[in-house]
Amino acid sequence: NVDLNNKQPKTSLNRNSSAFIERIATCDNYMKKMSNAESLLISVHGRVLNIIALDQNPREIEIDSPCLRLILSNGIITCFTSFEYTTTSGEKNLDILFGFATGDILWLNPLRMKYSRWNKNGKIKSGLITSLQWSKCGKFAIAGFADGEVLTFSRNLEYPESAYQPTVQIKERHMRTVSSLKTQQNHSANPVAHYKFSKKP
Repeated sequence: NVDLNNKQPKTSLNRNSSAFIERIATCDNYMKKMSNAESLLISVHGRVLNIIALDQNPREIEIDSPCLRLILSNGIITCFTSFEYTTTSGEKNLDILFGFATGDILWLNPLRMKYSRWNKNGKIKSGLITSLQWSKCGKFAIAGFADGEVLTFSRNLEYPESAYQPTVQIKERHMRTVSSLKTQQNHSANPVAHYKFSKKP
């Protein structure tokens, strides 16, 4: 059990008005199917993401329609990662991050039907995201970009009100540090860490 006293995605999918999400489709008895599923299959193709409930032997199962399908208006999904946990009060949670060729990150909790967007329209950093990973505690998300830069985001922080202007603080042989949890003591906005390792993904 993990007691994450952390923020959850804030925007309701059911009352979505964002132009970023073109269409949302859910199956009948959505919440029941999602909570009773033995496992979930998450798949992406271009601008479409599907979450399918699996509750039988995968070799014998007949695939039903997705429990949740999102069709996005722009940006190709390039990677995703998930973080599943149960709070000490017994509440199941599933946090999924989707990275885009635009630099956008979609943070989705399908069990709560909530989402948030990080690095909206590449405001902090534009460019293709090649990899995503949650930290083991679920508090941080690490995004690797195609130009060899890695940014760490905190799920509890918002984004800078002013334009993000990265400046290299520490130069080492194989790494440039723009910011880290050590170089900045009081983090008030994302990203909380920013490194450059190479010129390649």
